[in-house]
Amino acid sequence: KNIAGAEIIKAEESKNIAGVKIMGVEGYNLKIPNHQKGKDLGFIVEMQGKRIYHAGDTDLIEEMKQIKNIDLALLPVGGTYTMDVDQAVEAVKLIQPKVVIPMHYGKIKLGSQEFELKADIDDFKNKVEQLTKTKAVVLSPSQEYILE
Repeated sequence: KNIAGAEIIKAEESKNIAGVKIMGVEGYNLKIPNHQKGKDLGFIVEMQGKRIYHAGDTDLIEEMKQIKNIDLALLPVGGTYTMDVDQAVEAVKLIQPKVVIPMHYGKIKLGSQEFELKADIDDFKNKVEQLTKTKAVVLSPSQEYILE
């Protein structure tokens, strides 16, 4: 769709908008066609000296080895069209962010459909903090995290 004022970003491409740099990075599924390489993206957002990686819906992929110097990573852990907990821990090992926040788990409502993406978030947090130098932050719905 064409949306007035919208900017299109492709993988490995970046745009500067109002002092915020946004770079597209690959994000896709390896075994199912829901999110395809070259069509779906994650994003690295740079602003005020911080780098934030939003993985989107993705599996653990080779391209994550290239993602570096991340202050905050938002990684999916639900295992449906995304990484599961153990794969997300491996992603943390590759990316080495200072902080990681798990996402795409729990009760999800899309239109009239509601379903649950089961993930052991305590297991994720414990593994991240035992196996890496990354701080894992688990947020409740509507809870904020201030990146300092």
